[in-house]
Amino acid sequence: MKINRSLNKEKWCKFEGKVEFLLKKYPWSELTSVEKIGKTMADQFCYCIVDWKNINDEDDKPLVCNEENKLYLYDYYEDVRNFIFEELRKLDIKEIIERKN
Repeated sequence: MKINRSLNKEKWCKFEGKVEFLLKKYPWSELTSVEKIGKTMADQFCYCIVDWKNINDEDDKPLVCNEENKLYLYDYYEDVRNFIFEELRKLDIKEIIERKN
């Protein structure tokens, strides 16, 4: 068996128009370790978003990609939340397919 570490690289994903999110997968070790069992979906959401492009605040200034703003998106933008988790699911599927090839 070969271990291909390139399968876990960060990936830019386009969302509605010009908005893009740089995503990384949430490691299984974080989901399965007893000490971290209390991690929430919000924690996973925030961990997986590395950066974004073309998201502005109410003054039309670029919104900083930080924990506070990620949580705001998670809490109040269901379409973004669903998109992020769907893209992460696609990354899992893609990794499984590439591992089999």
